[in-house]
Amino acid sequence: MSLNIQVVAGPRCEILDIVIRWPGSAHDSRIFNNSAVHMRFEQGLLNGLLLGDSAYQQTMYLFTPVPNPITRAEILYNSAHIRTRNVVERTFGIWKSRFRCLSSCLQYKLQNTTRIIAATAVLHNIAISEREANVDEVYVDQVVPMPPAVADQVRGNAIRAAFINRHFNVHVV
Repeated sequence: MSLNIQVVAGPRCEILDIVIRWPGSAHDSRIFNNSAVHMRFEQGLLNGLLLGDSAYQQTMYLFTPVPNPITRAEILYNSAHIRTRNVVERTFGIWKSRFRCLSSCLQYKLQNTTRIIAATAVLHNIAISEREANVDEVYVDQVVPMPPAVADQVRGNAIRAAFINRHFNVHVV
């Protein structure tokens, strides 16, 4: 049996949230829609934005790439989205290189396998914390509190479009 692991990674490649209970055949969006992070965003307990790939539905707090970008702003947005989302791939790479057992099939009972994955995630975060204790924190200059999210594709697309217009359109003065 394979597992599909969902990770929310932070800017220093730390693991902020992890879900280790779905079979490999589970779709990423199904895992997310049943996760504690999703519920906390929906209840308005978390503010900010998440970046996901095209497997996810665009919402008010989960930004996905623009399918078939046309405008220069949409192309720039997709490019920035890919570069920023790369932290997730780097997190998995660092985590797997730090704990080589994660790069191969774990031959244990499912319960022990999930415990090993969770333990290595905690140890990964401790290693980052110890090695980067003096690194300045990355702050967002303007945090916009998000209202309780309703998984509404139309509203999510409008929010993404406004975000693209605000941050990626080149304004000539």
